[in-house]
Amino acid sequence: MTKITGKRPGAVYFVRPLGGLMALIGLAMTAGGGYLATHGGSRYFLFMGLMLTVAAGLLIGLQPAGAWIYALAFLLTLCWAIWDAGFSFWPLFSRLFMFGVLDLLVTLAYPPLKARQGDTGLHRACYGLAALLALCLAASLGYTLVPTPIVRAHGRRYRSTPCHRAQSRKIGCIGATPPPAIASPHWTR
Repeated sequence: MTKITGKRPGAVYFVRPLGGLMALIGLAMTAGGGYLATHGGSRYFLFMGLMLTVAAGLLIGLQPAGAWIYALAFLLTLCWAIWDAGFSFWPLFSRLFMFGVLDLLVTLAYPPLKARQGDTGLHRACYGLAALLALCLAASLGYTLVPTPIVRAHGRRYRSTPCHRAQSRKIGCIGATPPPAIASPHWTR
């Protein structure tokens, strides 16, 4: 059994379950990303899945290098998300929120991992970064409650048109909206 040193040895025990969760996500992303890449899609998901799986394996082994690999993967994800989606909120939120939560957890896991090795130099910086990440995640989650317009297509605002079930295959129709006679009294076209 591994001997744990440091001020709070119990703090490292959440690292292995975190690594297990990251391994499951990484394996799923690797499989899905491989399928996507073989069908002409983006190879980002394959590479992110591989990096996530490697970082997870190191975290399960209680190695601080796993946190650094995940930090690199998160920074690459941030760059990819901005390149892929621009600065539109919803596309960025969907690409970054889950990885941001994982980054927060990994940032909180790093100080206990380093304390096992007798190094306590980055504790305050890590907890400060974790607080900043938590604030950003809370703000982005809160912003999901603010009504925002649909993402613009080709520089103009896209108008969704409710349509009847028979017309639901027309381009520009959104869903099979009930006809106005049976919809809410505030139905507008």
